[in-house]
Amino acid sequence: MTAVTRATLYGYFETGDVPTSAQFTDLIDSFLSLTNTAQQTVASDVVFSGQIVPTRVSAVDIVAASAQVTNDLNWQTGQGELTMSATAAVTALTTATFVPLSGASTITSGATRFTSAAAQRLLYNGAAVKTFKADLRCMVKRADTGARAVIAIRIGLNGATLARSEMQTTIGTAGGPGFLSTETNIQMVSGDYVEPFITTRQGSAGTLEVHGWTLNVRE
Repeated sequence: MTAVTRATLYGYFETGDVPTSAQFTDLIDSFLSLTNTAQQTVASDVVFSGQIVPTRVSAVDIVAASAQVTNDLNWQTGQGELTMSATAAVTALTTATFVPLSGASTITSGATRFTSAAAQRLLYNGAAVKTFKADLRCMVKRADTGARAVIAIRIGLNGATLARSEMQTTIGTAGGPGFLSTETNIQMVSGDYVEPFITTRQGSAGTLEVHGWTLNVRE
C-alpha cells in the first residue's frame, strides 16, 4: 500500500480493532527495511546518537557538531594551492625542453587532501579517484638584453607535462614581462602530484626571472 503517519497507525491498533491485511501492509511500508536495496526516503530529520559507518554518502548538505572521517566520501572536496614566495632565475632553457618552474613555494591554508611534500609540487592524498581542475598562472621577464623569445608553460602530472595545458607568450628585452595562464582537467589517484613547467619555443630564452606563479587544484 503506502507509508502512513504514526497517528494513522495508532488508529489501526486501538483496543478492540481487528487490523486488515491492507493496514498491516501500511505498517510494514511505513518503516525502513534493513534488507531493501532500493532507495528509501525519510521525510523528517534524522539524529544518530552513535557512530555512522557508511560505504557511500551522497548529500546536498551535511550539518554535524563533530565528525571523524575514515573513508573518502563523495561529498568531500579536495583543493590545494601553491604560491611562489620569492623571485627566482631560470637559466639556459633548451628549446622545447620543459623544466620545472623554480622558486620557493608555499602551500596556502585551507588545503584539503593536498600537501606539498616537495618544492613546486601539490601531492594528492585522498583515497578516491578524483577529477580536478588545475590552473597555473605566472609572470616571467628577461634578466638580460637578448632578443625576443616565445615562452611556454605547461602543467605536469607525476613529472610528465600535459601537452593540452600548454600556453605561450612572447617576451622581449629586459623589463618586458610576460604573463601566462592555463588550466586543464586532471584525473588523480592517491600519491599523484602536479607541478608547473616552463620552456622556450622560439628564440633564445637566455636568463629569465620568474616573478610569481600560482598553481591551483580544485574540484
